[in-house]
Amino acid sequence: MNGFSKLATTGEWDRLFAFWGYPAWLATLVGAAEIAGALLMLVPRFAFYGASTLAAVMLGAVVTLVTHPGSHFFRGRQTPMRFGTPLVYLLILLMVAAVRWKDRASRSA
Repeated sequence: MNGFSKLATTGEWDRLFAFWGYPAWLATLVGAAEIAGALLMLVPRFAFYGASTLAAVMLGAVVTLVTHPGSHFFRGRQTPMRFGTPLVYLLILLMVAAVRWKDRASRSA
């Protein structure tokens, strides 16, 4: 759902990305990557690529929230943003990617 909200370009994500020092278009790119990654994960043959794409997005989120700690003004209110949630997602996605990589390698052997 976050991917779709970034593509909706209501301005909230654009402002938040600008606050972090990123260009506004990056929010659209990240949203598209989130949607593409989620769709790829629905197809077992491409799940490795989807998990890898989403892991890269989560790594960016972790780095951003570590370098810009605290709360941010988002959707009309102060919102605490911590790196713990994207870090957990990153670890889960890396595990999925590793399992899917092994499955992919064993099928081709």
